[in-house]
Amino acid sequence: MALFWVGVNKLDRTLITGIHDDEGLQALGAAMAEFARRLGATVVAEGIETEAELAAVTEIGMTAGQGFLLGRPTIDERDWENWRLQTWPAAGRFN
Repeated sequence: MALFWVGVNKLDRTLITGIHDDEGLQALGAAMAEFARRLGATVVAEGIETEAELAAVTEIGMTAGQGFLLGRPTIDERDWENWRLQTWPAAGRFN
């Protein structure tokens, strides 16, 4: 089966919001993370707004994320460099 898979895929925030309390969302997220891993791709968890959501996506194997918890949107490249160098407590290196 031929698949077209981009190296980075985003999991919409509607699937991340409340993921720590929803076994169905956790199962979907884990399946997407494993699917991406097997294809050499990355799933980005969009809309991480709480420590609980960050811990949940980290636990199920997602290694990239974005959301207000991690940093406000900006076009200033100095902010990007600062975020890249930070270590997030619940996820180790999460950028």
